[in-house]
Amino acid sequence: MGDLELGGQELEKLLNYEALFLPKPKTLSAILKKLRSIDEVSEIEARIECEYLIKICLHNQKWYYRLSDTPIEDWLYDQVFDRVDALMQKYPHIVPKDDPIYKAGY
Repeated sequence: MGDLELGGQELEKLLNYEALFLPKPKTLSAILKKLRSIDEVSEIEARIECEYLIKICLHNQKWYYRLSDTPIEDWLYDQVFDRVDALMQKYPHIVPKDDPIYKAGY
């Protein structure tokens, strides 16, 4: 969404539209349970996983920081973020340092 300054209702409408392309909480939880251990993930797999999971994190950060709400429970967000963090620990160069995932209050 870049630098767009949107009101609460406009932003909520756009985030709901964006959510159409993301897994529902139950599906997301099932996906996370099926993932292989970090030690078994290749660098290219880590890149793909990070890209996908970062999109989910950023979507939920927008809800939380801009609308004081979130479509998923905190524990589920923490699982997603922890997975991204673990992948970035193993392969520190796969996510650019200027990626929004590094910024609090996105």
